Amino acid sequence: MDLSLSWTLRPSRSTPTQTPGAEAIIRFTGQTAFIPGVWVGVELEDSSGKNDGSVQGVRYFECPLGHGMFVRPASLKVLAGQPAPFLTPAKKKAAPE
Repeated sequence: MDLSLSWTLRPSRSTPTQTPGAEAIIRFTGQTAFIPGVWVGVELEDSSGKNDGSVQGVRYFECPLGHGMFVRPASLKVLAGQPAPFLTPAKKKAAPE
């Protein structure tokens, strides 16, 4: 089963195509092929982004063209939407005797 979580976030500093305070949803976290290190792929509410979730032919997540952007984790501030607690398996019912 695939499980994906998203948080609403705000970049904490300006980037060339983004103004401080714009909100986005995290769609990807991890290593990328375009530059070493950990990156966070976000989907922006508007089209001020740089991509559609893919960079140099590698797809990391999907969003409309111009709504995707990759930023370093340190440049983000979580605003809301804390992740749901992990689900625990349901207990099995005792077999009738």
